[in-house]
Amino acid sequence: MKQEYSGWGGVRKLAKKLGYSWFDVCDIIWRAKHHKQPKFKEILIFSVIRKNLIRIKYGKPLRDIYGNLVRRREGEQDIHYAIRTDLDLFKHNHKIKRQWKDEPDFYKSVRQKYENLYKRFPKEINKQASIIE
Repeated sequence: MKQEYSGWGGVRKLAKKLGYSWFDVCDIIWRAKHHKQPKFKEILIFSVIRKNLIRIKYGKPLRDIYGNLVRRREGEQDIHYAIRTDLDLFKHNHKIKRQWKDEPDFYKSVRQKYENLYKRFPKEINKQASIIE
């Protein structure tokens, strides 16, 4: 069975045998690779950043997950401050991209993941952020 459907020609043959068009196969591959649904845990973790950004916008002080007040550093960007506030939470629950293994840029990794998820799932992240508040 393995040799019968090897390579792209095998994929095409198998799709035809199962009644799928080549377009269906491409659609399945695209959704599996680029439109993965995030885990609920990821939504919860990144909604903490959203909650912090909302608090910053309204001038409220930020507290870490232990309840300690976290002061803003001079010239610090909002997103950096929002991530630094709950840094322990992210360090325990977020994987650093492979290309940064040698010289990791943790803040960049978390920021990019947050921006990507927020662009795709703003409703879910805002809902969880309002619950956390």
